[in-house]
Amino acid sequence: MMLFTLFVFAVATPSSGANDDALALHTGEPAVVVRVIEPFNETARFQTDDGSALGLPPLGIIELAPADGDGTRADYLVGYNHQFGLGYVQLVPPTREKPFDCSGATHLVLRYRVLAPPSVPHATFLRVALLDSSDSGEPETYMHFAFDVLGNDVDEPRELRIELCGDRSAFSPFWNMGSPGDGRLDLDRIAGFRLEIASDVMLGEKVTTGAIAFERLSCVCEQEHVKRVAAGECSSARGGDGCRRVPNVRLTKGARFRVEYAHQECCALCAADPECLYFMLDLSTKVFEGQPPLCYIGGDALPPDAVVANGENPLSDAHERYEVSVMDSSDKRGLLCTACRCDGATADCRGADLAFVPVADASFSPRRLDLSENPRLQLIDPGAFEGMTDLAMLTLPAAAAHVSPEALRGPALRSVAFAPGDSPARTWVAADSPTDFFQELCCGRADLGVDGVKACDWTPKSPGIDCEYLKNLQIHDVDPLYVVTTDSFFMAEAAESATKCGAVCELADNCHAFTYVDDTESCYLFPSGFRISFAEVEGVSLTSGLSPRARAELRNAVVLAEPSVVELSEGTGYRATIRLALGATPLHGAVWISPRVGATVGLEGVEFRPPRVALYDEESSVSIEVSLSSSEPPTRDVSAPLAFDVLACDAAFVYSDLNFVLSVVTPQENGGHSGRGARRRKQRVILAAEILAAVIGAVILLWLTRSVCRYARKKRQLEDDRALLVSEQVKSAIERVGEFQAHFTVVPGDAFCAMDRLKTHEQLRSEDVLLVYDSVADVSGAMDLGFVFCFLSHQWLGWGEADPHGKHMDAMRRAVQAVARDAGVPLASVRVWCDVVSIPQKNRSEQRLAIASLPTFASCSNYFVAVAPDATHADTRCACGEASYRSRTWCRAEMLSCWSRNGVANMYLAHGDGLQPLMTDDQSLASSLDVFGGELTCCRLGHADGGICDRESLMLPVLGLVSEIYRKRNEDRADAWEFLEPILDDLFPRTFEFVQEEGDGETRTHRVLFGDLVEAAMYAV
Repeated sequence: MMLFTLFVFAVATPSSGANDDALALHTGEPAVVVRVIEPFNETARFQTDDGSALGLPPLGIIELAPADGDGTRADYLVGYNHQFGLGYVQLVPPTREKPFDCSGATHLVLRYRVLAPPSVPHATFLRVALLDSSDSGEPETYMHFAFDVLGNDVDEPRELRIELCGDRSAFSPFWNMGSPGDGRLDLDRIAGFRLEIASDVMLGEKVTTGAIAFERLSCVCEQEHVKRVAAGECSSARGGDGCRRVPNVRLTKGARFRVEYAHQECCALCAADPECLYFMLDLSTKVFEGQPPLCYIGGDALPPDAVVANGENPLSDAHERYEVSVMDSSDKRGLLCTACRCDGATADCRGADLAFVPVADASFSPRRLDLSENPRLQLIDPGAFEGMTDLAMLTLPAAAAHVSPEALRGPALRSVAFAPGDSPARTWVAADSPTDFFQELCCGRADLGVDGVKACDWTPKSPGIDCEYLKNLQIHDVDPLYVVTTDSFFMAEAAESATKCGAVCELADNCHAFTYVDDTESCYLFPSGFRISFAEVEGVSLTSGLSPRARAELRNAVVLAEPSVVELSEGTGYRATIRLALGATPLHGAVWISPRVGATVGLEGVEFRPPRVALYDEESSVSIEVSLSSSEPPTRDVSAPLAFDVLACDAAFVYSDLNFVLSVVTPQENGGHSGRGARRRKQRVILAAEILAAVIGAVILLWLTRSVCRYARKKRQLEDDRALLVSEQVKSAIERVGEFQAHFTVVPGDAFCAMDRLKTHEQLRSEDVLLVYDSVADVSGAMDLGFVFCFLSHQWLGWGEADPHGKHMDAMRRAVQAVARDAGVPLASVRVWCDVVSIPQKNRSEQRLAIASLPTFASCSNYFVAVAPDATHADTRCACGEASYRSRTWCRAEMLSCWSRNGVANMYLAHGDGLQPLMTDDQSLASSLDVFGGELTCCRLGHADGGICDRESLMLPVLGLVSEIYRKRNEDRADAWEFLEPILDDLFPRTFEFVQEEGDGETRTHRVLFGDLVEAAMYAV
């Protein structure tokens, strides 16, 4: 690391804020100030030097002024001198005759504030040096080679705290770099100090600017500190207790907040810092002879994108220049069941804001551990799951860039998955998915012995690695381009081995094959057009091979894609699928493929999902969806070249010839191009018929006339059938919302509130508690008698049980009581509808009819109450509450049903012991009405049974509601139609994407949902 620095030099001198008496420092820590060296309250005392003392051109500028509050403000600009590498300015107060006495102190503390953040973030540092009055007459300089990184925490008080111990060892806190004297920092003779601002010019910046307020420099005694008594003890022995090394990874330097020249073990420095959970040792940089490694002391979490694969050969320790370690104690990382929710055999750490995996509790070993929704958890160290001997199922966060393979070798572990979300490129472990990538392109995929993940099978790049080698392969029918021997003037190294012969062939543009003869040490390079055979030649040992370009041609080592013409049209919803595969398995590493559209006028907004995929063998394939993101398709048919950017370790696949076409076909008014084409074809047919009629007579003309008549009758019949079908669908939709399809079953309010838990329909039927209404008219009649109907809407908290822990029952009880109070009726006069209570759970036929009637049930109730207290789903362990309730398709269907007939007036959200409005503004209403944009369990499970999607089940009831709103657009629901009309196409889509999981893959098709039924319903009304 090259540094250029700004020196702030101050020789010890009295000031109005400094005295010779010990001062108390109240910081909440067990420390006492022994001496204030400089309070920085007299700015005028300081003078500056711009580098001329070293005979250098000006290296920096500093402007001083009193700071707002305490201290001195320093606005700095530090330049770079390529010869010296340092920029500095000295602040020199008048000389003090009597040095400071810091005897009894253990640490030096500099208090400061960042007033303007540095222009080079994460690479601008502050450090300090002390001057010791020696017997030689020249002050000894003791430099503390540790950096406090200046960040963006403007106006936040900060402290640089350094142990007061110094000698000529580079491992000491203060290092004497050869100054005359006794070579030992004498605390009773502190003559002055120097502050430095430095920047790492390797980042490409030549100047750094910013502002700091220096507030106080003090000698402090920490009561808990055990002070070293011998000079040699400044450089302590290197140890490592409490730390765990993470091999084959490094961290970007911009992630660090403090850098030390490791005067003691990094582990000890990190252990002593309450915020430090990780550190990195940099073994590559040596500025001074005898300088120890740089130690990057980390904080309590890794910043984004901080983890990268290490080294030139990332799997070889011999090439490593960085060592990353993490703290492994529970004091630093916390305990698992303290940081997470431990229940039964599950540790649920979702949303726990973890930066590292907590330490396992001695008395609890989870069978399932869920670490998802922890975006700060980027690094999983080798011992992250120590003590979790029963761990069988593990969910890792999407943000985990580095997962140590050693961490996944638990005795019971059998399944590992990465949570969905935006994922970084992984280092050595990635999901078993074509859209999850390793950072290193030349990673193959190796099994780890657990399902769901693969390890990086890294292959070092070497000459000739991309060629295919075969013993005793003979090449015929072409003459060699070149014959290379050890005596050749050019490329003689090709004659040294078969792999070097192959490497030379790979470099030559016209070389497709080669033969290496061991006995004569000769390399033969051949063009294309050859023929091959296998035969042993007595007394001759030869190895032949194919270059990458020949393997692409002869071994089909290319990327395969279909279809060659990708068509987007209105009929497909302007979507299509590209299927990608490999014609052969690469010799090593992956093949990365990124589709793109060539520049074409009139075609914009083409999206590819995912934008990039990786393939590893010829057995795998992957689909990419291409679509138009623009809401308005092109106004004319457009074709554009569709290209594929291919990156591959195996060079053969770079030769893939993928010349494809993307075609966008737009609908045309009055038949457009297709209509004109049809008319032209018809004209040709008629002309041909006339000519033919002139030749063979009226028989052919009569036959043609009869054919046209049959076609017209068939067309009219199809149109009539279509009209009848649409009419029947609209009629069925209106009937579905006009009357119950199943019994409307409710429970009296007092009986409902007396239940200790949610009981099923069958249980309450056996207790003779249920009340049944056969028609909407029956419900209206009951309302006329003073009964109040309350529809309770909620999200199930378990797959097999609606409310496993009674969370919703408590909220429902309070909601029913609140409804009775609001309506001014006794609790017994409330009629409560709730799905698990009112819908049969065992008879599937009756259950389907009741579910189809949900919109009608909801719309004919006086009160619609959403019950959505904060809870946790018993099976998925996902958080459930108001947000998840509003996202569910069935919940949205119930809200739409009630709103369509009753408006928002009687729609409530259960809140505490009362009710609050469910719809607070137009935005919340619009999102709640977006039924078909909601979440469905059948879609999450991938429609494995191949049945219909619940969206299709809901289509007709919702169509009926829309028809009813349209019919009343000039009556009492005029406001509803006014709200719906602008967003009809968004809320009631013509098609939807149906995804069905099949084995290891999935198929995606577009199915018709509403089609043109909304327009047909409006026409019918």
